[in-house]
Amino acid sequence: MPFIINSIDIPNQSLFPVTIVIDYPKPEIQYEGFLIRIAGWIRCSNQTVTLVKLYCNHFKLTEDSLKERVDVPVTSPQVALGFDFKITVWDLPKKFNINLLFSFNSGETLPLVTFQGFWESPFLSTHLLPIFVNSVGRSGSSLMMRLMNAHENIVCGNQPPYELKLTRYLANFLNLLNNDRKNNYPFSPDDLYLAENKIGYNPFFNLDFMSTNMINWCEEVWMHQWLTCTQSMIIDLYDSLAKDQSKLMVKSFAEKVYPSTHIYNMNFIFKEIKQIILVRDPRDNLVSRLCFNKIRNKDDFGFSKNQSLESYINIMYAEYEALIYNGSMPENTLLVYYEDLITKPEKIILSIFEFCNIKFDKKTVEHCIKTAFELDDFSSTHMTSKSPEQSIGRWKDYFDQHEQNLILKNLNPILSQLGYLD
Repeated sequence: MPFIINSIDIPNQSLFPVTIVIDYPKPEIQYEGFLIRIAGWIRCSNQTVTLVKLYCNHFKLTEDSLKERVDVPVTSPQVALGFDFKITVWDLPKKFNINLLFSFNSGETLPLVTFQGFWESPFLSTHLLPIFVNSVGRSGSSLMMRLMNAHENIVCGNQPPYELKLTRYLANFLNLLNNDRKNNYPFSPDDLYLAENKIGYNPFFNLDFMSTNMINWCEEVWMHQWLTCTQSMIIDLYDSLAKDQSKLMVKSFAEKVYPSTHIYNMNFIFKEIKQIILVRDPRDNLVSRLCFNKIRNKDDFGFSKNQSLESYINIMYAEYEALIYNGSMPENTLLVYYEDLITKPEKIILSIFEFCNIKFDKKTVEHCIKTAFELDDFSSTHMTSKSPEQSIGRWKDYFDQHEQNLILKNLNPILSQLGYLD
């Protein structure tokens, strides 16, 4: 399988100036592919629908304008407008709610359709358990990876800041080459050959691949083979790393990731993963980013010198929103606060090892904490405060009252949802 739609909910249409019909998918039908097709049409008269957006758990997946459906009979001045989306099942939590929001030319946006369903991975469990440390930048992920890497039964990349991102690259490769050939997809064909070692022309954008048979091949045969190949490459890589690090018989590997639907790809491919969501107070995170850029005299994290504080905040809001969306996998996600990691490291590392089913004893925990917090050449150039403890609550002295009010106004929903408001 791997997915099924349990129900499609459309509100009482007498309450709205529209009629909605869903052509795909149909509820209670088992689907064999990797793509969910969401298609249908909306008929309206006194208002024009301009846009339809797909949301999952309050996170926007995609959007598109509507096109006239000439095959749907209507009486003037009514008009029938169609929509047709394809989304991969691994862009969604295992149990998902998809909402279709329609925007009218009046400026009003209404959630008019909800799909509920679930998916199951077609892959068998492997001998490796992937552990993903998921956070936005400047949230202590390098420190967390040092803790993990110090354990003899966890394999990570060899070098700080431990940003071995093969899984992310392979996931992007998969998404890029099967993006329904839409210009507004968040990846560009150029993404695969922007590096010095270029891959070259992307044949999947050739007209030969626009035929029905070739599209079916892309969506079925190619996707299944690439998923299988991706799993095999990742397993081989971490088996090789384990051998290189003399960590024999290791069953867990840890990788640092940033918020994206890539985490769902891995949940789909490996059937079972563990995800550690590492959260830091966005206000302190913002201070750390600004100071880090100043120290390096470089504009990282999507910031530029010409941006205002408010534009910085908007970038962060989107990142934290994506992180919260990644956290919507309660069956395999552990939420860890940066502040607790700094002030209560023993308690946090115990909870992580228990959550990941990794064996430990008191000596192991002490070794991991000592190794992680030991100041070396890398950590000394990576810190922006005198000590980790002094990085907590730093925003109170860094920003003036006007800036604090601006931050609170724009980040209030995120701060509240993460529990940072009293």
